[in-house]
Amino acid sequence: MENTDFAFMKSGFDTMEMDEDDLKKNIVSIMLHFMENAAKSAAIYVEHAGRKYITTEDIKRGLMLESFLFAHRTQKQEDIEKIKEELYGTSLDHIDESELEWSKSMDEDDETNNFTESQHDCGVCNCFNTIYDRWDNWEPENQFMTILKNRITNIENL
Repeated sequence: MENTDFAFMKSGFDTMEMDEDDLKKNIVSIMLHFMENAAKSAAIYVEHAGRKYITTEDIKRGLMLESFLFAHRTQKQEDIEKIKEELYGTSLDHIDESELEWSKSMDEDDETNNFTESQHDCGVCNCFNTIYDRWDNWEPENQFMTILKNRITNIENL
């Protein structure tokens, strides 16, 4: 008797599609974690500079610094998994009204917000103030870091 039912056999294409979806989710989660760390550093710098708002230049310097620090951070995997769960494990219904109001107030504030370097003497401020020296001399080790460096370098100060 010949078996002609091959339904049990899988081509592997279904798992490849799932893997691609997981890969995209992982990349988004990693980049958000990267940007979150950069924004936290920028917020510290802005506070030490005595300014009220984070500027494009603060974010740019934060991204530059994070390019050097990210690979050395501890608990990175746990934080990335938490971000992934927040992004893909729940709906966007959890956004608080106060978060939306804060965002609107940022747009409505007509106070001029210019970048000024912090004079505070701490590790974060020293790194932010000298980041261009290190950045300009940095040769990325791989294609991903080269792309990242080029994108960050080309951030314009709006």
